[in-house]
Amino acid sequence: MIAPRERTAFQDALLAPSSNYIRDFFGDWVNTLQNDAHAKAYSEDNKLTYPRYWHGFVLFLKPMFVFFNLNEIYQINTLILCGLCFATLLLTYKKEKAYVGPFLVLLALFNPPYIARSFQLSSVFYAMILTCIMVLCWDDKEKREHLFLYAFVIDGIILAFLDFLTYPPVAFVVPLCFVLVFSEQDLLHNLLASIRYGIAFLLGYAGMWVSKWILASLFTDENVIAEGIESVLHRTGKGAMSDVDSAFNVEISPAAAMRENLHAFGTRPVRIMVFLLLCAAVVLVIYMIRHKAGFTKRAAGMFVIFALLTIIPIVWIVALNNHCSLHPHLEWREWLVAVFAPLMWLAWFWTDRRKKAVECR
Repeated sequence: MIAPRERTAFQDALLAPSSNYIRDFFGDWVNTLQNDAHAKAYSEDNKLTYPRYWHGFVLFLKPMFVFFNLNEIYQINTLILCGLCFATLLLTYKKEKAYVGPFLVLLALFNPPYIARSFQLSSVFYAMILTCIMVLCWDDKEKREHLFLYAFVIDGIILAFLDFLTYPPVAFVVPLCFVLVFSEQDLLHNLLASIRYGIAFLLGYAGMWVSKWILASLFTDENVIAEGIESVLHRTGKGAMSDVDSAFNVEISPAAAMRENLHAFGTRPVRIMVFLLLCAAVVLVIYMIRHKAGFTKRAAGMFVIFALLTIIPIVWIVALNNHCSLHPHLEWREWLVAVFAPLMWLAWFWTDRRKKAVECR
């Protein structure tokens, strides 16, 4: 944030003051920031605060600028993210190598080195990958479900502390897929467990987020609670400012949000990859039919749960159509869930049939 000290350090941390730069919405942000800094344009007329979010990434970023320049920080971020990806792949391989493939596809679509060049995109990735590591490391069968509840609460807290509403569902659904494929329970148990984990995640996420509104309202002269509620209504297209974004010549609607995010996601490499994956899925199904790999009640139950996870991006984009219409360059990553969840179910189905075949011999 480019802004001089206005209040105490604690209050400035709560309000996150900055300049309200005059810029084109889709303009050159680097030049905008540089020009604003050189002009020393921060004044009563153009200052603003951004207290709705924690801006937790600044806790790590600012001290690093004392020792490193921006490119060096990008390199460090890339090394850390790639190290975490390798650790997750190794843990996955040790537990069941069939799930390495879906996770590699997810990483290919994510492109971690690119993610590492954006601290905003990195924040959700960190929450997701750290939760995956926690889930894969906790093997105690008796305490596993209680530990997973804590893992998803922590996941939500990390996300709310670091993120700006970028692509939150991914941070929940990807670890949940790992939980489900290693579960040995029936449909009802897995469905209820998924709901519990979802509630735990939302408690961590919403609780951490709203706590910022409460603290900022208590210790400053701004009503951040009211601002936060208005922001939520705005982003869902229901607030008093729901039409204000028409100034950017962007259509705001569920249909527009779906169209723009699918367009941003569906690049030619992605279309080719999805086509190849569909072909592989067809071959797998044909193979299982020919070898009489039965579609059991348990398999059907897992299919239902993973199908529900697959449509979460649609629910999210429709619900937050204002935000998704304006920010498809960020939000398209929700569609990664719709690729990863079916692949994990196919890998689980293949693994389950293989185990059943071994048991029958």
